[in-house]
Amino acid sequence: MQKVSAYTTTANSDGELTNGSVATGVSPTVLDAGFFNGIQRELIAVVEGGGLTLDADDDSQMLAAIKALLTAQQGGRILNIQMFKASGTYTKTTGTNAAIVCVQGAGAAGMYAVACSAGYMCGGAGGGAGGYAESYLTTVPDTAAVVVGAGGTATTSTGTAGGTSSFNGTMIAYGGGGASIISTPTTTVTQAKGGAGGTATGGNIKNITGDMGGWLLATMVGNNQSGRGGRSKDAAGGASVGGGASAGIAGMLGSGGSGALGGASSAATIAYAGGAGGDGFVMVIELS
Repeated sequence: MQKVSAYTTTANSDGELTNGSVATGVSPTVLDAGFFNGIQRELIAVVEGGGLTLDADDDSQMLAAIKALLTAQQGGRILNIQMFKASGTYTKTTGTNAAIVCVQGAGAAGMYAVACSAGYMCGGAGGGAGGYAESYLTTVPDTAAVVVGAGGTATTSTGTAGGTSSFNGTMIAYGGGGASIISTPTTTVTQAKGGAGGTATGGNIKNITGDMGGWLLATMVGNNQSGRGGRSKDAAGGASVGGGASAGIAGMLGSGGSGALGGASSAATIAYAGGAGGDGFVMVIELS
């Protein structure tokens, strides 16, 4: 861009416009078409550089263009977050140029405790946590299938594995594995193994195997400890229960549930459920 002095000899000493002065014999600035054409070209460059088409009826194009150019310079800012706690379809938000995708598999349930007669011990180990995959995508699909795994189910007769979560069929986080139990009440020191953590694949940042569920340790009636739930990337598993008979504690955010504990000190024979596994999730952090 040039000052007006580039187009006329009637500018002041600073190269700027002047009204002139009759008293001192200073001529007013003669406005040349070249000066106005230069300004017009500068303004058009801004509008078109902002991705707009010139519109004679729109007096706000300069403002819109400047906003668009500033936004383009802020690439990578968080535009939107889509959190899936149930299976569905991801639809890309307008303006999304990249995304961070997080896929968490579900945790397994802790195992139940069978019914124990007085003086006997029984219980279950903790369920494994789900795997976790994370990716940075520079090419974001317009739509993508989202699968969210359900946490393992805990009852007085079962403790199932966690479900698998996935994004677009390429990022997969498998659910945690089920644990072991003392299937036959015992009076001797006994252990039972926790469930294995789920694996993950397809992440270009992280593929994390979930934490293994904790072991059940039975030593004597009233002095036992069930297996804790395996820890997921974002949450601790269900806490182990100790001492007297008790149901397990549920996990959350893909972590495993803890095992139940038996060991009757009376003639009552009651089975206890383990803690449910935490559901998985899929999160898409959309970036401009």
